[in-house]
Amino acid sequence: MPIIRLTLTTSKPKDSEYPKELKTVGDHLRKRRLDLGLLQREVGQRIGVCCSTVWNWEKGGREPEINHLPAVIAFLGYELLQGVPSDLAE
Repeated sequence: MPIIRLTLTTSKPKDSEYPKELKTVGDHLRKRRLDLGLLQREVGQRIGVCCSTVWNWEKGGREPEINHLPAVIAFLGYELLQGVPSDLAE
C-alpha cells in the first residue's frame, strides 16, 4: 500500500481589528500595517513617530499632523483625499 504525503495550507484569517470600512486615516493605516504584517512600532519608525502616535491614529483619537502627511502618504502608497493609488491617479 503506497504512502501518500499531504500538506494542507490555508491563509491566515484577518485580524479581528482589521477595519471593515476605511473611513479614517487610522483605518487606512491599520489596514496597510496588517496587510504588511508590521507592528505599530515599525510603522512609527517608517513615518517618524512613536508607536503611541500610530496607536492614537488607528484608534481615532487623533489625526496625523500636516508635517507627517507626506510620510503617511508614502507608507500608504496613495493620497487619502483622492482615495486611489498615486500611480493610478496620473
